[in-house]
Amino acid sequence: MGFRNFEHQAAELKEKFALRPDTIRLKKGVYLNRHARNNYLEAFAPTCVLGGLAFLGFCYSWLLECCNSGSHREFFTPIVAAFLVSGMFENTFYGSEVLNLVLVFYLCSQVVMTEEVKKVARIS
Repeated sequence: MGFRNFEHQAAELKEKFALRPDTIRLKKGVYLNRHARNNYLEAFAPTCVLGGLAFLGFCYSWLLECCNSGSHREFFTPIVAAFLVSGMFENTFYGSEVLNLVLVFYLCSQVVMTEEVKKVARIS
């Protein structure tokens, strides 16, 4: 299937697994192409177990890095936790403004943590 391919194959999957057709105002009983509306399902559906576990591993390692960060723990940990919780209810990777914000926070967290490691190395 491939990443972001779930949406293109949603109608076929709904028919294959005998799910109830979607209802919309203009047409009744139509299978629509829709995405999963959940980061975790969206990672597991098209990329199977390996892709889903890779996504969970990324989330876990980012959260662990932020929790173990020295002086910036209070800033980055709630942001990562909000991303993880909101991912259960919305697919944040399809909206470019949300995805860009998440990537900016990830970049900032990595830059800050790299500087912390360099600072500790200079002191030691």
